[in-house]
Amino acid sequence: MATTHRQGRKRWLTGLGLMLALLLGWAPLLQAGAFKDLSPREQRILQPFAKEWNNLAPEDRQRLRQGADRWQNASPEQRAEAKDRFQRWRNLSPEQRQRLRAAREQLRQLPPEQRQELLEQWRALSPEQKARLRQQFLQANP
Repeated sequence: MATTHRQGRKRWLTGLGLMLALLLGWAPLLQAGAFKDLSPREQRILQPFAKEWNNLAPEDRQRLRQGADRWQNASPEQRAEAKDRFQRWRNLSPEQRQRLRAAREQLRQLPPEQRQELLEQWRALSPEQKARLRQQFLQANP
C-alpha cells in the first residue's frame, strides 16, 4: 500500500513538473531527448557527444543543439573565426583559461548598460588593438 502511494505521488510530482516546465517556457529543455531522436544533421554535428549524450543534463543537451544550429547557419567566415577562437583557447595554459573564465564572470556581474558600453568600445578597436589587449591580458600577472 505504501509503495503504491509513493508511486502515485511520484507520478503526480513528475506530471506537475512537466506542466510547470511547459507553462514557464522550458519546452526546449523537454525536447532535448535521446541522441537517436536528433535530426541526421544534428547527429552529424554533435557526433563527438554521442556516447555521453544520454547522460547529459537536458539543459546541456539543449545548449549543444542550439550551438549546432548556430554552426549550421554560420557563414564560412563565421565558421573560420570560430575555429580560430577554439584553437586559441586550446593553446592557452590552464592558468590563462582560468583567468579568462574569471574575467568573463566579472563581466556578467556588471550592469547591462556597462556591459553594453564595454562591448561598443571593444567593437570600435582595430583587430591589431584587440590582439594587443588579448596578449597583455594573458601575459599579465594575476
